Amino acid sequence: MPVDFREYDYPRKHKSKKRQGFPLVRLLILLIVVFYFWYNGYFFKTYEFFFPPIQPNATLEKQPLSWQEQCASVHGKSFLLRDSVGQCSWQFNEGGSGLYDHDFWRYLVEVETRRPLKIHWVAPIKNFNTPWFLSLQVDSLERNFFRVFFKLDSSFVWIEDGTLCRFPGFCPENPLEGGALPIPHDFDFEGRESLLVKDQFMGIGETPIYPILPGRVIMVARDSSDYNITIDHGDNLTSRVSGAISIASDLKEGQLVEINEPIARLAPKDRAIFYLEVIRNGQFVRWDAFFNETHPVTKEIIAKFRKEIGF
Repeated sequence: MPVDFREYDYPRKHKSKKRQGFPLVRLLILLIVVFYFWYNGYFFKTYEFFFPPIQPNATLEKQPLSWQEQCASVHGKSFLLRDSVGQCSWQFNEGGSGLYDHDFWRYLVEVETRRPLKIHWVAPIKNFNTPWFLSLQVDSLERNFFRVFFKLDSSFVWIEDGTLCRFPGFCPENPLEGGALPIPHDFDFEGRESLLVKDQFMGIGETPIYPILPGRVIMVARDSSDYNITIDHGDNLTSRVSGAISIASDLKEGQLVEINEPIARLAPKDRAIFYLEVIRNGQFVRWDAFFNETHPVTKEIIAKFRKEIGF
């Protein structure tokens, strides 16, 4: 009987596999190939081949509105004054409404209560929102407001044509032809301390003195040979005229006075003086500073501006 000796076989030793080295060369070659394709844009070209970009529809691109379209969008009636200048106009028969969201435009419509009212907006046709001027028309009366660059504070200001006043705001008039006597920086106030809080005006005797602004007379008083008149102009602004003057015969406290209505006259001398105090928010303000603040540009600047825009 055959005997099976397999159970007594010695276990055979398997040959160990040879250890593989790190594939550095192949990795470098792969990196070089990837860099070559990236550098020459083949990845992007391949992506565009399978996924071509969607071309924008030219008809969907937003086109700038014409002058007529911009004017119509704010419910105005458009006109072309020149090839490069347009006018947009509105007419109000009753009340006013915010058809156009522009601060100054809305202010003009609200403060002018007379009707019918026409308002004209004139600007370059390429820039509807930066007008050259606005015009208000009530019957045959017309007021123009120019938008002028003000160099001192690098901003645009609205100047009313005719008065040259910055609008909105106070628009004072010189109370006396000739104006205030200048007070230089090195002026010696010793013995003349009153000029620290007053401005001195000089003119020919019996020249009329006018209010600097419309207002209500709140005091008429006499001190020895001098009179003084105090006028309230509203918005915490008052003015006081004093000196050897003769007041208007019908002037009284509580009376409303206009800017072109004489309130007094200088004494009958070859050269006569009176004093003016401008008091704003309880503080004395020099006349020259107050006037220059409310009249920021000169007649020459306005004339140059009108010539440049052709109006």
